[in-house]
Amino acid sequence: WRIDIGTNSEDEIRACCPDGSGGFYLSGWTTGDFGGASAGGLDAWLARFDADGGIAWVRQLGTAAGDIAYAVVADSAGGVVVGGVTGGPLASAQMGLGDIWLARFDATGAELWMDQFGSTAPDVVEALSADAVGGVFAFGSTAGSLGGQNKGQFDAWLARYDGSCNSGTTYCVASSTSIAGCQASI
Repeated sequence: WRIDIGTNSEDEIRACCPDGSGGFYLSGWTTGDFGGASAGGLDAWLARFDADGGIAWVRQLGTAAGDIAYAVVADSAGGVVVGGVTGGPLASAQMGLGDIWLARFDATGAELWMDQFGSTAPDVVEALSADAVGGVFAFGSTAGSLGGQNKGQFDAWLARYDGSCNSGTTYCVASSTSIAGCQASI
């Protein structure tokens, strides 16, 4: 089969991954209304397709600034994590010229959590990888400092989300907040 997807405006696919049940996820950006009303500029989107190429659902995420989904990965719980860069307050207050954002959705497209973080300089997530215990590794680049000293024009960064960020019960809280915005818990 072959499918054409998109709007009457500009649309681009930036990432694709299998969903673990014969279908697949796509993510990218649009300047139109693709899964929701345009927030202005570029909006990120995430879509799930079945094995025959039919659209199961589409979610559009955006601010008045540019928002792009650069990476997508199916998680071990049957859901999906998507991430990219935002120029506005997508999940929290904007920190810099371009902030990193990550969001987890369940298999039906319901948002489970969204996080935004960054430095005062441009930051982006460029790849995601799921582990077997519900966690997701995020990789990218930063022109600023994400917890350390910047070594040059752009530095690489790596973060791991344990799958329960922004959810669950916290039994013992550490005294500081992690770079991902989550507090350490036991």
